[in-house]
Amino acid sequence: MNAVRAAFAVLLAAFWFAFAAAAPAKAFDDSDIQRIDIAIKSARAALNEIISTTDPASINEDAIAQQRNALGKLKTTATATAKELDQPQADVTAQVTQLGPLPEEGIVEQPEIAAQRKALGDRSALLSGLRKQLELVGVEADQQLSRLSTIERDQFLNRVFASEDSILDPRMWWASATAATQFVLRVGNLLSNWWKQVSPEANFGVLAVTLLSIASLLFAINRMRRLFRGIMSTSLSEPGAEVVPASHVRRLWHVIFNYLRLVVAVLLGFVLVMIGLQAAGLVTSQFELLVSNAAEVIATTLVYTGAAFMVCQPSRPAARLVAIEEGAARSLVLITALASAVYYLGTALTNIATALSIPFSFAVGISALSALALILLIALALLIIRREANKGLALGEKTYFLTWILKFTPFIWLLLVISLVALAFGFIALGLFIVGNVLETAMLAVVLGVLHAFAHAVSDAAASADTRTGKLVRRFTRWSEEGIGRAVLIFRTVSDIGTSVLALLGLGALWAVSLLDFTTVVRNAASGFEVGNISISPGSLLAALLILLIGIVITRYVTGWLQNRVLSATKLDKGVQDSVRTTAGYSGYALAAGVAL
Repeated sequence: MNAVRAAFAVLLAAFWFAFAAAAPAKAFDDSDIQRIDIAIKSARAALNEIISTTDPASINEDAIAQQRNALGKLKTTATATAKELDQPQADVTAQVTQLGPLPEEGIVEQPEIAAQRKALGDRSALLSGLRKQLELVGVEADQQLSRLSTIERDQFLNRVFASEDSILDPRMWWASATAATQFVLRVGNLLSNWWKQVSPEANFGVLAVTLLSIASLLFAINRMRRLFRGIMSTSLSEPGAEVVPASHVRRLWHVIFNYLRLVVAVLLGFVLVMIGLQAAGLVTSQFELLVSNAAEVIATTLVYTGAAFMVCQPSRPAARLVAIEEGAARSLVLITALASAVYYLGTALTNIATALSIPFSFAVGISALSALALILLIALALLIIRREANKGLALGEKTYFLTWILKFTPFIWLLLVISLVALAFGFIALGLFIVGNVLETAMLAVVLGVLHAFAHAVSDAAASADTRTGKLVRRFTRWSEEGIGRAVLIFRTVSDIGTSVLALLGLGALWAVSLLDFTTVVRNAASGFEVGNISISPGSLLAALLILLIGIVITRYVTGWLQNRVLSATKLDKGVQDSVRTTAGYSGYALAAGVAL
């Protein structure tokens, strides 16, 4: 209830700020000052409401996210409203300047001018006061955001590094099984009460309309491929053309298009389901908890399985993007489906158990089971990938993609071992965190890898005058071969940089944010010493070494990319290329050392 009041207060404050900032351009008068003053008071009330309802012991992740969004809106609207005061303040300053300087001591200024000067001074002070209040709102919003980040970090560390009973301890499994019986009984009672509540007034005819709508949606999405013809066709072969191997562009576009169709169908399908259930009168607050979690499990499982199916293509070797045989393709799709279902089902059961006040031992057992199942499934997938790699299919005439993933398999094995050791020592949440992020990172790598390969396939096709893409580019642009070469080089560079940025952002969302919080805690907790005016601590040394190591790795990657993707495509002399690469490398190392210090 407190969160609802805080959200309402924020919306009210945002409304007043938006009203103040969106007022039509006109002379700034007392009504505008009153409007902004009301917005400031509303923002102040919203801030006080958020601060008063922020209890580190009881606030959850959803409430933190809601408050963070609300504070962001408050800060943005306060900044926009403060900018509205720029022109009135400048007008007052110009009018004061027009009046001229103050008269010298002993000289009496004309009463009219003195009165006008005083009025302008009062107005300038009033505008400055409003600006300072708005800036104070932004500062306090930043402070509250920092407090929320600290609370979130502490909750994450307490949750992940909490020590429970080991998976080798039978008592942990017995307690989980006992709590599971309570979970089943409470869910059964919830469903029974739900049915008694909604059955008398439910309109089941709406469900039939919902099913018809979903069927129509799926039919329309299935027909979408007919809209894409010619160079945008999603078919692997041209109608009426000779049977020839599909080009890289066509193979990748076929996978991307069909995967997008799947994602759109899943999202719109579940939206229609929720609308239908609401319209039929079947949704209550507690039943919505079950439905939303079930929808998340099914949707994510379909999305993950769809990605694996589109890449592996068990029944269509011509469309397959990875160097594996049909049996391995089917196995990997099945493993992906099971892994995603296990991970997100465990998360959903934990959320439901928390909402129903089930003993914590149930969540511990579910997390341990999910982590063990994920470790087993991911290990099985790695064994299949290694076995298929040893067959040498990627060395044949057909080009395959995502082969670079093989380089990371030793690191994945290491993470699986760490996760298993954490489970054995009772760090259940830490083990699930690691192995769950491995699954999500693999999904991220596959999606970005396919998009990156598609971008380079398009650029390669555009660079060749014999391909349909190349002919289309030349017909529409009428550029010279040299101009097209430069454009292709720029496109490749932008795609490489864009993919790298997306990868870093994605990895940061999964791993780095928590790692940085952990580093901060270690640095603050560690005792240090001072040499002169320089403070040295174990935490700062570790952080500096970590930053330096990351800088060296990034520099090596950038110099390699610069040589292979940019310099090699130019006509520069070999010595000049070496000089550019060496200079870039030394600059990167120097920058990494400077940031580390």
